[in-house]
Amino acid sequence: MVLSLSPGNHAETADAGFYAAHSTMWRITGDFWDNQMNFTRCFDKIAEWNSFIHNDGWPDADMLPLGWICENPHVSGDEPRICRFTDEEIKSLMTLFSIAKSPLFLTCNLLRNTDDFLSVQTQPDCIYLNQYGNPEILLSDSETHIWHSEAGDSDYLAVFNRTESERNIEVEIPGELAGKQAVNVWDSRAKPINLSDPIVTLAVPPHGVILLRKIL
Repeated sequence: MVLSLSPGNHAETADAGFYAAHSTMWRITGDFWDNQMNFTRCFDKIAEWNSFIHNDGWPDADMLPLGWICENPHVSGDEPRICRFTDEEIKSLMTLFSIAKSPLFLTCNLLRNTDDFLSVQTQPDCIYLNQYGNPEILLSDSETHIWHSEAGDSDYLAVFNRTESERNIEVEIPGELAGKQAVNVWDSRAKPINLSDPIVTLAVPPHGVILLRKIL
């Protein structure tokens, strides 16, 4: 049996022991819809709860509104629509929820899905990270989030740009990736990135993410 609790905005990390002892997952946010307030807040909320992830329980950042949403307008007080997040924001959210091991729920009408949304919703590396990753936050501030996660025989590094402008972000490469090559899983056409230097500079689009996977 899976027991999901929904304290939502009332969830406090001081109660994490209770949630972990009595449930499989617990909501740590209110309803998550496609607006900039939710996009900016979710990074800090997920980071706040990261240390409370364990093998039998997961902080739940709510459902991902990626696709055709609000089929029943009264639920959110808005009209049915394609979600308002940009392409980069959609990739960022899918990556963030996946690497933080938030349960991956979609709130959308799959009958009106598009190929572009389907490719994000089913991104193999994100799903693998969500199921098998062991995440740690390397940097968390108002402009940048950097996560590292070991998953099976591979390692991942996620670099998020929280600002509205493209930025060159300097990243200190964790030991498991040092000296290796990696690919950006969101750009199948990109050449492998050499991680031989201890610090690498990555150009990350506004509200975007680069998700690196070590090449074995």
